[in-house]
Amino acid sequence: MLSYPDPTISVVMSVYNAEQTLADSINSIINQTYQNFEFIIIDDGSTDTSLEIITSFSMKDDRIHLIINERNLGVAASLNKGIKVARGKFIARMDADDISLPKRFESQISFLENHTEVGVLGTAINEKLLSHRGESRVRSFEQNNDQIQWRLLFRCALFHPTVMARRHLFNENLYNPDYLVAQDYDLWTRLAPITEFANLPTPLLDLHIHQTSSSIIHKSLQKSNSTKIQEGYMATYLGEDYFNKKGLETIRKEPSNVAGLVLNLYHSFIEYHKPIDQDKKYIRSDAALLIFNNARNGKNPFCWILILKALTMEPKLIMRGVRASKKWLGAHKKAFKS
Repeated sequence: MLSYPDPTISVVMSVYNAEQTLADSINSIINQTYQNFEFIIIDDGSTDTSLEIITSFSMKDDRIHLIINERNLGVAASLNKGIKVARGKFIARMDADDISLPKRFESQISFLENHTEVGVLGTAINEKLLSHRGESRVRSFEQNNDQIQWRLLFRCALFHPTVMARRHLFNENLYNPDYLVAQDYDLWTRLAPITEFANLPTPLLDLHIHQTSSSIIHKSLQKSNSTKIQEGYMATYLGEDYFNKKGLETIRKEPSNVAGLVLNLYHSFIEYHKPIDQDKKYIRSDAALLIFNNARNGKNPFCWILILKALTMEPKLIMRGVRASKKWLGAHKKAFKS
């Protein structure tokens, strides 16, 4: 197929030794119902037949542009290469072991054209566990911007290979090549102050989880990178000096400190974003649950104050609070007697 002179979408995919799944992944893009795109594929120093597979597709479809890394540079650096040469109005992410469903681009383009305030759009997924006989389940994140930005304080809230984003956002915000994993999480927290997010509730991608997935291989690094990213993002609400004396990793060692942190984040977040009632109710309920669950496991004698605060924020927790309070008081009788 001939390439479009002015593609609306630039699909960017980094490939490293993905010969078993690559052809299906490429075909899922080629067969989209929305066809005005260019497909930038970066071979990141593959040592299997991935390069040959990409080349065979590029000879049949002029929309495919191949970039070859002479050595393995990693996902972030490879994606940055693709983004820098992209011509589309939108950047669409894709991974070499996943499948985009036929109407993915059509659905995302329609949403973004009708919601110009949204700069980054993800979707729900069909998560397929390849180690469990193809077991599949639908997974989704929060749909609205304020809910997503709240969730980003505690974990990533978009499925990376589902994302379509406005290209201009990448002019001064590329992936950080220092992050071997969680590079997407880092990017979203840096984009959060300058754009809005959304997630479509319909699964538009089959995401395959297997034992060679980077999040599994580098589980410890994923955790440490995420902590670093969360601390930086939390500081945008709490102030740059908030973690000077006690870092997030240290705070997490005592549940009552985590409960106090969440309460501070809640007040700062609500004051900054001033969300609509629906989103405010969701955020208040979620914050209350986080405060409650951490405070009831804390060792600080004043944890009960945080528990009461959580109960006033979310009355539905009262029955759980009664049970937790009895358990907590029973375990801390000596502290009160002394």
